[in-house]
Amino acid sequence: MVIPEKKDQVAHRRNRGGGRPVTCGKQLYKLRNSVERTINETKGWRGLAVRCDKQPESYQDGLESCAVLLWFRHLESQP
Repeated sequence: MVIPEKKDQVAHRRNRGGGRPVTCGKQLYKLRNSVERTINETKGWRGLAVRCDKQPESYQDGLESCAVLLWFRHLESQP
């Protein structure tokens, strides 16, 4: 399980008599969070979000250029 369990779910599980607690991998959760944020940044590009490019090659080119620009933006924010 990657997503941590909510506090109210923990209390509800205890009130019902226990059960096996859900485990959460913190490192895996951090990686999942960064992947989700990158996907959401990519959705900000209208052409990629609505799939304007009909050819797979041109869509791949747009995706790669978006990734490069996001990477440059990430490098600029580094101290």
